[in-house]
Amino acid sequence: MMKYDQTGLRLLIIGANGAGKSVLARRLSEIYGIRHIELDRLFWKPEWEKSSVEEFVEKIKFELDKNNEWIVDGNYYRMIGDVVWKDANVIIWLDYGMGLVARRVIGRTIKNIIQKRKLFDNNVDTFKRMLTPKDSIIVWSLKTFSRKRRKYKFLFENHSDEGVEFLRFRKPGEVEEYFKGLKRLRFKS
Repeated sequence: MMKYDQTGLRLLIIGANGAGKSVLARRLSEIYGIRHIELDRLFWKPEWEKSSVEEFVEKIKFELDKNNEWIVDGNYYRMIGDVVWKDANVIIWLDYGMGLVARRVIGRTIKNIIQKRKLFDNNVDTFKRMLTPKDSIIVWSLKTFSRKRRKYKFLFENHSDEGVEFLRFRKPGEVEEYFKGLKRLRFKS
């Protein structure tokens, strides 16, 4: 089970686009009563404009500083690895296969388009955006899948901080087994 120290739970969830990072983060946030910080919400501006690295880091630091305990989901390692990773005491990697994450990201994107679901800063997905390679989350997910997997594997195998607990789930069923063990476990603030 997860460890924590006097500073409380600071959990980071990483994985490919479509793995279910935000869903897992919301579930854990409800269980622990801890703030969920979704990195995509901090990164994207209206009209799908990207935040600069400086803006993004500032937004993240603001959110982390006002919360003693937190659950962060998202990747962005190249931009903010030294900000979130250094303070996390639990890192969960959803290391699912490409077939599963591809099905999930395609299904989620189509559902978002059909339902006209407002995403980060009121942005919406469109079929045009989905089919435009430079804008498509589907293309991005498939294109970055192997690179992220190699990077996270390296980080997991070479992390030297013994105060950090690493959990790697390779199948959704492993996450469900993990939740069964959390029913009685509560973290102190």
